[in-house]
Amino acid sequence: MTATVNFTFLPVVEVSVEMENVNADKYVLGQMRVIDPDYSSHEGAVSANDTVYARFKYRGNASLAYDKKNFAVKTCDENEDGVDRSFFGFRDDNNWIIEACAADPTLMRNRVSTDIWNDFSTKPYYVRDGNESEDEAHSGTRGRFVEVLVNGSYHGLFTFTEKTDRKQLKLKKLKDDVEIRGLLYKSGSYGIEGLMGYDKTNHTFGNAAQQYDNYNKEEVWAGYEIKYPDYEEEPIDWKPLYDAINFVSQSSDEEFASHIEEYFDRPVMDDYYLLLEIIKAYDNVGNNIFYYIYNIQDSKLMGIAPWDMDTSFGNGAESVQAPDESLKHLLEVTTDNKFQLFYRMARRADIDWHEDLGARYRLLRNYEFGTEALKNRFVNYYDLISASRADIREEQKWPQYHPDIKEHVDYICNFIERRMAFLDEYYAETQTGINAEEAGSSDLEITGGTGRITVTANTDKSLHVYSISGNQIGIIQTVDGKGSVSGLQPGIYIVGNHKVAVF
Repeated sequence: MTATVNFTFLPVVEVSVEMENVNADKYVLGQMRVIDPDYSSHEGAVSANDTVYARFKYRGNASLAYDKKNFAVKTCDENEDGVDRSFFGFRDDNNWIIEACAADPTLMRNRVSTDIWNDFSTKPYYVRDGNESEDEAHSGTRGRFVEVLVNGSYHGLFTFTEKTDRKQLKLKKLKDDVEIRGLLYKSGSYGIEGLMGYDKTNHTFGNAAQQYDNYNKEEVWAGYEIKYPDYEEEPIDWKPLYDAINFVSQSSDEEFASHIEEYFDRPVMDDYYLLLEIIKAYDNVGNNIFYYIYNIQDSKLMGIAPWDMDTSFGNGAESVQAPDESLKHLLEVTTDNKFQLFYRMARRADIDWHEDLGARYRLLRNYEFGTEALKNRFVNYYDLISASRADIREEQKWPQYHPDIKEHVDYICNFIERRMAFLDEYYAETQTGINAEEAGSSDLEITGGTGRITVTANTDKSLHVYSISGNQIGIIQTVDGKGSVSGLQPGIYIVGNHKVAVF
């Protein structure tokens, strides 16, 4: 008797479950073992020798059409009661995803795009406000490439990831089972509400959102899912989302420019737009977005988090994936998905959005937005997969989805070179607008202090504050020539193209 021995540098996930019973509707009890070569003991961690109980079902919408399916996993005990576990140094939790990535020939686009977001995006407003108790909030998931065995047979290359949920975002829990505080919604369609007032069928703007019913106990309203609170067991509230959609759809130009930052976390919104601009993710403009509110009792301000970015970096029709086309052009000309939040921001001259985005883009260009840095994310993942020969096993197991991973990685690298060359010209610094004013103004005095930056100017200005690593911390708006921001950690910051030290 002979057998083939395969070696891998990647973690291995062994799943034992009656596959004929697994479906998209109901969890099925089974067992799981995660073999992590980088395992290090910490509280809640599962060692390589531990087999744990878990419940499995298929997850996704369009992805269910693929033979290689995503798994939703809930770790539990033998009685199917939830038990928090920790894998790969991620959070302790009982909700996990084993993602098939069948729609992407490289399996990497969503993982890389989320990695980019995690590395450059501005922290949510409630963390920037100095709320140290929420420092561990993550608006993007963390994940690892793993090889999966199902009932002893090789099942392919997957990513093992966290979920975007209340715990990941550190939203405030329901109080006394009745008072709603944190809220989390997920957009899943290109209907009027998903596009915030645009009707793609009749090509009309300014359409109101349909009425909602908080008492009907349904998970979905107008193409959105409510992810927190739990619609089955807890009170829910669609009103904050409904109000935000109608504000975007029906406010006057003056109201929109004056009050948009009362509804949406502007630095995070800007970063989300730039992420889509860099990776050219046309299926995430109105769709595949999480909206979250930390505590509705204190503020209606809404943050944005990305999800499901497989259709990026040239994965899709050339008509919407041309590397030399701006996201603004995509919104205005190429598709009917005119997401009104971005559409109105891009067309409002009094907001100077293009200049603000350009300043942020140029600041990050030598960091996370560097051409080689972006390419290396794909190359490094491929090198790991190739060294483990997981690419060969994957291509043999699922040739209809991943016939030649290396060829598609090479295509992405070429796409990135062309994309960044175009964006360099598109966001080239101009001699007008806020950026030139910040860079060349001699009437600007910027002073650092203990946890604070103070600005004095001859005229009122709006100045972006960045950490030395390129993350936008906030905006200083001077009134009567003076403005400040406080609650900063010690370090070097960049304000108006000037470096300033905070102690």
